[in-house]
Amino acid sequence: MYPNFIPQPYRRPINIALILGMLIVLYFIGKKLKIWDKPEVEGAEVKLDPKKEPPRAGFSAANEVSKLADLLSMAWDGGGEDLKAFNTILNYKDNEVTAVHNEWRKQYAGGNFWGGIKATLRQQINAETIWWYRKEAVEKKALVLKKLDRLNL
Repeated sequence: MYPNFIPQPYRRPINIALILGMLIVLYFIGKKLKIWDKPEVEGAEVKLDPKKEPPRAGFSAANEVSKLADLLSMAWDGGGEDLKAFNTILNYKDNEVTAVHNEWRKQYAGGNFWGGIKATLRQQINAETIWWYRKEAVEKKALVLKKLDRLNL
């Protein structure tokens, strides 16, 4: 199995190292695929309010979560990505915001440290750092937080 240039006494430690290396690789693959070390889903799932207008036809909470995560995970907001995200959330109907909240919790359970994504939509909005001179973005962030408060999200 081993080439002749590897002496007999060193073959056993090589086997052990190979097995340990494979176990470590399997652990990280399983963790990435969330087979084990499943993160806890934060916050409570909120049911859609039947008294309010339902989400629009064709509205996909999963697509909206991806769009918002792309806009809110930017480290540099030179293009006003955070403002676009705030406007998008403010334009949602109440049940659409609730659906996005619930989908965000499922999709980003435990957060995504390297992607800059928090575990809940509220945490992500709170984590957005906006400089004081961007008054419109500061006001929109406050309006989004008020909307989340009103919906108990």
